Amino acid sequence: MADWRTYTWVLPIVGALFAIIAIATPVMADVNVTVKWWDDWDEEWVTEVPITMPLDIWMIGFYDFGPYGDGWVDDLSEAFGGLFEMELAPFIIGFLGVIIGAIAGIGVGILGYRGDFRKNIAALSGILMIGFTLIFIIWVEAEWAPLSGETVTFVEEWNGTDEIRLTYQFDLGFGIIGPFIGGVFCLAGVLIPPEERAMPSASKQPGVTPASKLKYCPDCGAEATGKFCSSCGKPIVR
Repeated sequence: MADWRTYTWVLPIVGALFAIIAIATPVMADVNVTVKWWDDWDEEWVTEVPITMPLDIWMIGFYDFGPYGDGWVDDLSEAFGGLFEMELAPFIIGFLGVIIGAIAGIGVGILGYRGDFRKNIAALSGILMIGFTLIFIIWVEAEWAPLSGETVTFVEEWNGTDEIRLTYQFDLGFGIIGPFIGGVFCLAGVLIPPEERAMPSASKQPGVTPASKLKYCPDCGAEATGKFCSSCGKPIVR
């Protein structure tokens, strides 16, 4: 029966498929917004019921805000009054890292199918998927905290108050989870030990002396059975 480790090359391809599906899936799906305003009469913050809006954002930097329109994330702040302060750079960099990792995973899988599985390329593929996704998460969290929650304060006259606080938080999408799963598949192909190959054993026949134990004279080539050559008399070097 064939050793299952022969098919290790499949793992990077599966990992690449997870990454590609993740790229086609929003990294953030829906945004939950809570509105607070200052009540001068009671001198306290009043909170409305949280609102969930269908805002989907892909790692490539494209967003779809349902009936409100779509576009690129760096324009989303202008479209919604400065609520979502986003830059396009972390999206593009994260996208490029994940897609290059996916391409490398498919490439090393094809090489493995042809009998030339290269673990260094499989490792690079997994590191690219996981590493650039982490860079993306850290970058966007440091800028506008979409996953942990962020509060934006507006100072304006609205509904009898001059200060409004909006707290928003996005739901996690498969676009962030997928590259991690894909990277794990690629790294699993690196950690699996190679297929064991049985070494052929030399057959033993009675009465036959192995060639490694025969002694020959280094000068004349005659077979020697002692410390000196029986033909030319030269000493046999052991």
